[in-house]
Amino acid sequence: MYNIDLTCGQSSVLVSQHHHKTLKYLHTPPTPVWLVEIVVNAAKGRLFKRKDDKYLIYVPVDLAEDSMFPFQTKSSVPVKISFDIGNKELKIQKWNEETD
Repeated sequence: MYNIDLTCGQSSVLVSQHHHKTLKYLHTPPTPVWLVEIVVNAAKGRLFKRKDDKYLIYVPVDLAEDSMFPFQTKSSVPVKISFDIGNKELKIQKWNEETD
């Protein structure tokens, strides 16, 4: 966790990082205007194996509903899930019917 307080003249900006959430506060006197922006770019999800031998990946709500999340959907989006051999990371990309 870190906090940074930047003061320039009568304006101040506080940036706080805690549990992968970035909070930005902007206060500009004499008229108090506060801008609060929460960015979630990492969260703990889960890989499930169901009884019917299908696998599901749970994406936490804070991550999926962030304005910067790369997939915007109301119900479902086809995705391409891949990995590189020897690398313990999954890649999830939007499925492109024309190229995939």
